[in-house]
Amino acid sequence: MRDIIGWLMNVESLAAAFYREVSEAYKEDRKIADFFHSLSGEESWHLQVMKNALKCLPGKEESLPPITLDDSMKEKVEAAFITGTELLASGGMDREKLLDRLVTAEFSEWNDVFVYVVNALTEKGREFAHAAAKIQQHLKEIERFLGDLPEGKKHLYVIRCLPPVWHERILIVEDQEPIRKFLKAVLKHEGVIESAPDGEKAMSRLQEEYFDAIIADVVLPGMDGIELYRRAAEFDPGIGSRFLFITGRPDERYLSFFESNKLRFLMKPARVTEIKRHVDEILNKAERKS
Repeated sequence: MRDIIGWLMNVESLAAAFYREVSEAYKEDRKIADFFHSLSGEESWHLQVMKNALKCLPGKEESLPPITLDDSMKEKVEAAFITGTELLASGGMDREKLLDRLVTAEFSEWNDVFVYVVNALTEKGREFAHAAAKIQQHLKEIERFLGDLPEGKKHLYVIRCLPPVWHERILIVEDQEPIRKFLKAVLKHEGVIESAPDGEKAMSRLQEEYFDAIIADVVLPGMDGIELYRRAAEFDPGIGSRFLFITGRPDERYLSFFESNKLRFLMKPARVTEIKRHVDEILNKAERKS
């Protein structure tokens, strides 16, 4: 596994460098430049994830690895970025060829070995589950980028065919069983659904697993939703962007807390379309539309 992760680190480094050079070469086209600058940063972050993974592996692996890599496979994957860099340097990469190279590069990088390693890392704890979720988001961002460009739409099929490294997880925190069941039913196509009947059980799950979205009532037995959020934010400072509160109490204290912490909330009875809209925005890291 160490050798495999070491090679993936090299691939992530090549990807980060290529995307950085694209951003610089297309600096007059802000849409292209900004997007590839963001991609370069994400690939650098992927590299750091792989470095962290190495620290979690035992010093010496006694058993034979389940898979090995041959030179021809390594060269094929690396060539997608090396060739792209050469074309960029020669000036032979117009916008159409750039998008084609982006898809070719991602298809090469997002190979079976990469998927295997990311899936294996999720078993090593919440940190790597979070990383897998962010890596999957990376693919979604590329899909949205291509979908926004007339010349990019023809490439969407390839990106959508890539196997996922993460399936979105949603935690529903609600003490009334009928409401829990209803929310599970309307959100079943959005991801893997779990539920908790109170704040304590929800906190336990949040400490154990990574959830892409948390839908919580405010009034709960024992620890209420506000305290749940406060305690969760202590070990996951960015978790507020993944919370959606649904409350039947228009208490000024609650509303003020939501507003001051920029937390999403809906009043009961909440419309299904609004619940699904907010969850979709959370899962897709979209800007809040109030």
